[in-house]
Formats: sequence, structure tokens, C-alpha cells
Amino acid sequence: MLENVLEFIKSNDLIPSSTETIFVAVSGGIDSVVLLDVLKRLQPKFNYQMQVIHFNHQVRGKASLADEKFVEELSKKYGLPFKSGRIKDKIKNASETFLREQRLKYFNRIVEGQKNTLLATGHNLNDNIETFLMRLARGSRLKGLTAIQPRRGNFIRPLLEVSRQEIIDYARRHHIRFNEDQTNFNTQIIRNRIRHEILPFLQKKFEPDLLENLKRVVQDLGAHFAIYEQKLDEAIDQTVKHTKAGISLHRKRYLQFSRVIRRGLIEYCISTVYPLNYSISDRNLQVWDTYIADALPGKKMTFLENGQAFAERAHIVFGEVPEYRDEKYRLMAGKPLVLHERFRISLSRVDKTEVEFSSDRNIEYIDGDKSGDDLTVRFWQKGDAFKPLGMPNFRKLSDFFIDLKVSKLLKKEIPIVCRGDRIIWVAGYRLDDNFKVSSLTSNVLCLKLEKLANG
Repeated sequence: MLENVLEFIKSNDLIPSSTETIFVAVSGGIDSVVLLDVLKRLQPKFNYQMQVIHFNHQVRGKASLADEKFVEELSKKYGLPFKSGRIKDKIKNASETFLREQRLKYFNRIVEGQKNTLLATGHNLNDNIETFLMRLARGSRLKGLTAIQPRRGNFIRPLLEVSRQEIIDYARRHHIRFNEDQTNFNTQIIRNRIRHEILPFLQKKFEPDLLENLKRVVQDLGAHFAIYEQKLDEAIDQTVKHTKAGISLHRKRYLQFSRVIRRGLIEYCISTVYPLNYSISDRNLQVWDTYIADALPGKKMTFLENGQAFAERAHIVFGEVPEYRDEKYRLMAGKPLVLHERFRISLSRVDKTEVEFSSDRNIEYIDGDKSGDDLTVRFWQKGDAFKPLGMPNFRKLSDFFIDLKVSKLLKKEIPIVCRGDRIIWVAGYRLDDNFKVSSLTSNVLCLKLEKLANG
């Protein structure tokens, strides 16, 4: 078995030559205790240091304490440093998922930020097949059916192609003591039911070589998934950019890919800004496809609890609303402009004698001699400044909004009418003093802002 494990480590490059330390996660059960012995025997071939870590879930009372003490004594026997973590508060009837999450959090803290460091766990072939069958029953997609990987980040599984029977034989041959966790025989737990009832039944009734056959299936799925990941990485490079605001997805390029790649792109964008531990459904993929294809600039879409997507003309931004958007829209006389399904802005010529000033801030008259009638509309950008009507000096637009108690989110939604780089009108709020109508004005233009009902 030792030679097989060594070959598996080398073929999967589980322990690079740069590795300095391997933390071995030891629960006290047969798998992890055998893993510790195997890595100790292979240590001279790789020249790494070893430390033993243990996590006490505190769910079995004295038995949990006995496991912790057993692993500590085992560490002394091998002459290795020992570290142990515990769940802070005992929780009755804690789920397997919760306990696993707490254990992984502790393991991640151990290796976090450490260079040339690995953490080894005792997952074996049977664990991998059990995981495959569990996920198959739950309808997992391709990624889930690849089950447990030999390496994920700093975590390695050197025994992943060793069967549980081989591990039992190894322990007997080398007189290795271990503790048996009685909860492993509780068939109310789905994994234990697969282990003690379903797999033995399938091996007896159908195929004695079931483990080897399923191992080959999982390996093939992993090989095909690797091809998919390569294609997805290429699609990400072509379609996705990381920005200060979040993740920017190119709309037209996204729609050119196959359905399976589009799903991967959406999952990548969401998981980059918000943890996503599952695949999105077919229904959700259709919702995303429709949004990405048809959403007008400014249209938002929320996902999970706090995630948000924001439509721009050529991109969908996942994450926070951008600090500024660089789209500019042309505004010409007689051609109203609709923005974000929320506003309609129009520019029209009026006779000076027809001008009727009022307190309505959604209607403004401007000096057309100064502005011209070919304007642009955009949104707030850092550094924006203008000269508010009636004021002698320029003022930063951010300060102007603060004075009016306009929220940071709202200020990004307010249309700004410009001539080149000069702000003419902060729509619905204030005109720039330089563009007001005076006695010398001969050409008057009217700007009008309408808030649409669906906005």
C-alpha cells in the first residue's frame, strides 16, 4: 500500500518539493491514524516537517475527550507537535454539515497565510464513492459528481485511491491502534447508510468489483470536468473583468457561449463577490439569460442575500453599484431620451416670450447661445463640480448632494446634462449659473425631466 500511496502522491503532485510543513488532521479513527503513519514513513523521501492537528466537536462527551487525549499521546509517540481546537459552545443535535463547517474553519485558520504548507486528511476511496453516490442521489451536476479531489488549495488527500479494506489490513499488519467512533454506525446518517447498507448490497447483488468500477467513473468525470474548466477559464478571460466596482461581464460575448459555459460564467461572477456553494438551476439560468440580453442600462437584479447585478450598456456589473459610470447619452432637440426605465429627458426650443419660470425643478430654461443644442447626459463622477444657480463660486457636486442630504446610492442615479465637460443641469435639482437665461439671451432652450411610472 505504501508504494501505491507514494505513486499517487507523485502522479498528482500532492507534495511539491517546496513543501516545508504538513499538518496531519487526525481524529483518532483508523483512516487518519493510518494516514499519519504513512506520511511519517514517507517523510524521508520528501523532507517535510510534520505536525498533528485535532478538532474536538464536543458532541460525544467523555468519548470526544478520550479521542483528543488519544491523538495527543499518539503525537508524542511519533515525536510530533500537537495542536487541538474545539467548538466554543456545545450544541445539542448539531448537524453533520455544521460540524464539518466548524472543523474546516479551524483547519483553514491553521494553514491560512502560511507558505509551503499543506494539510492532509484521511479521505479514502470508500469516502469518495460514498460522496459520489450521495451527490448522485441529490441530483448534483458534473462538478459535484467528481466528488473529492486529491488536492484543493492547501488540502491534500494522499489515501484517496486506497480502499477502506486496504487501510484495515495496513493497520493490522503494522499493529496500529485507533479509536472507533460509534456514531459511524448510526445508519440514520445518510453516509453511514450508504456505507453499511447500500454499498454492501450493490456489491453482493450486482458487482463485487463495484468500488473499482465506480472509481473509474469518478476519474472519467474528473477528466471531463477538467476539459470543461479549461474551456470555462478561456471564456472567463474573454468575457469577465475585475473592476473596483466588482465583476464586469461583457453582455454580447456571454450570449455567444453554450448554455453550459453560460452557467459557469454566472456561477463564477456570483461566487467571486458572494460565496456560492451550489450550481444555479435551469430556471435561474433562464432568468439571467433574459436579464443579460434585454436589461436596459441601470436595471438592477439582486441575487442571494446581498448580491446585486447592475446593467450597463455593454456590461453587467456584479457587486456594488459602480462609483461612477462612464456612459454618455446624446440629447438633441426634439428627440427625448429615456434612461434606465426611470426618466425621460427632453430638450426643446422655445420663444423667449413664452418662457414661464416656476418653482418646478423638473423644468429649466437655459441659454442656448452658450449651451448649443447638441448635449450629453451622464451620471455623477468623482471630481464633478459646477456653479449652482445663484452662487458666485464653483462647488463640488458631492458636497452639493451632502447639503441636500442626497444618499450615496441616489446620487449615482441622478441624470446630469452637460455640454462637453461642463455641467449644465443636475436634473431635478439645480441649474448651473453660467447657463441661466439673461436679458442678452436670444436662443432659449427648455430642459424637462419626467419620472416614469415604472421607475
